[in-house]
Amino acid sequence: MASFAFISVLLAIGMGEAFNGDNFELECPDECDCHYFRINWVTDCSESNLTEVPYDELSKSVYILDLNGNNITHLKRFPATSR
Repeated sequence: MASFAFISVLLAIGMGEAFNGDNFELECPDECDCHYFRINWVTDCSESNLTEVPYDELSKSVYILDLNGNNITHLKRFPATSR
């Protein structure tokens, strides 16, 4: 469980770096609770019985993503990059 929490933190850091100040929408997956904490957009998906990260429903401006207490086994890069 501790290793998953570490992965969640790394994913959240990567997502925070994705925000570049352009126009964005603050989206929140149905299974999650989203709110501001100070100036950061927080997406709390903990204990939501998720088996995968709801990438399509996440705001690109999410700074903190809490995925603790789920059954997620695979992570992919967010946001998807075009090459």
